Amino acid sequence: MDLEFNQPFDFQDGTGAEVVPECPFEIMQVGLVKLDSSFNIREMMELNIRPSIYKRIHPFVGRITGITHRDLYTEAQSFPQSFDEITGFIESSENIFAVWGGSDVKLLFKNILYHGLPTSGIPTNFIDVQALAGRRLNASSGMSVGLKNAVTTLGIEQDRPFHNALSDALYTAQIFNIVRGAETSLEKYIKGISSDSGSRSRKEKNLPYDTAALYHEAEKLFGRKLSSSQKKIVRKIYEMGMIEKFSSRT
Repeated sequence: MDLEFNQPFDFQDGTGAEVVPECPFEIMQVGLVKLDSSFNIREMMELNIRPSIYKRIHPFVGRITGITHRDLYTEAQSFPQSFDEITGFIESSENIFAVWGGSDVKLLFKNILYHGLPTSGIPTNFIDVQALAGRRLNASSGMSVGLKNAVTTLGIEQDRPFHNALSDALYTAQIFNIVRGAETSLEKYIKGISSDSGSRSRKEKNLPYDTAALYHEAEKLFGRKLSSSQKKIVRKIYEMGMIEKFSSRT
């Protein structure tokens, strides 16, 4: 599985979206590739999702994904309208997600809970293919290998664009089939996430924080005063940390 997300952006024209603590990253594209018990590709699915929270595409997100306003508003349905199709493809909560890092699974549950949808049909177990690839490629301790770097290093044909949900899911599946061969058992790589993890983070995300103290600490680290744009970046990184966007822990 791979997901692409939209997020709020201050467009400085009065229409910028404010962050919604319960769902700071809104799914706008879903890519799913189904593997059978022999790890062969059976089916694949790609869905664009019409935003209901952040209705304008963040410029950086649009630039790296190539997704346009037209893509999301011409034929795409909302997340609740697409949910049955997603769960129908997954088939069973007993299946296991293979993902590039654990954040997509956590953010999937945040989106589900935000819309008040049932989590019963969604797997809570996943394998972090990024961690497996890091072992195979001897990545330095504490460092995560990027998807494109792994694809390049492993000699996988780059016949699809990166930062497209289906493309990245297919690349993840190909990497998984290569790196899993070096493991005698995958059981130790299966991680779990609570299906109510999104609701737990809502309370945490609603807590206020001292932005002045945050900027002060950042200025000490950089050894200089921060510009207004740098402060926005520091704040955004801090908020992503609060929701564990990049965490692959259980």
